[in-house]
Amino acid sequence: MSTVVTPADPELSADALVLLDQADQLFPDFPIAAGMMARAALEACLRQLCEDHNCEPPFRELRFSVRDACLTRLRKAGVIDKATETEASRLFLLGSRIIHCEVLDSASIDGLLQGVRLFVETAGNRGDL
Repeated sequence: MSTVVTPADPELSADALVLLDQADQLFPDFPIAAGMMARAALEACLRQLCEDHNCEPPFRELRFSVRDACLTRLRKAGVIDKATETEASRLFLLGSRIIHCEVLDSASIDGLLQGVRLFVETAGNRGDL
């Protein structure tokens, strides 16, 4: 399935883009901090998408991770497709592995930064994410 990439809604991605800009400034000198900021940007974007599409998980009662709760609700609401859910989940898990110092190589951290940026920049206007 091909996806047309269009600029995102500025309100959707503003917080996430600020976090990503901070991550870019930290990388490569402070790779773990950059990875943490990128993961935070992805979470901010997922939470905002849920809010914008009225499918917010009950965060106070979560029995699952924010990642699983947000991505599942976004897919069920038709905001993202299964492939995008899988890719966002992969990015979220990579960010978690970086935060816990399980992955420290520059290529993986750079891949996280680029992947999250693509997700954030296109999340607002892709009907078939």
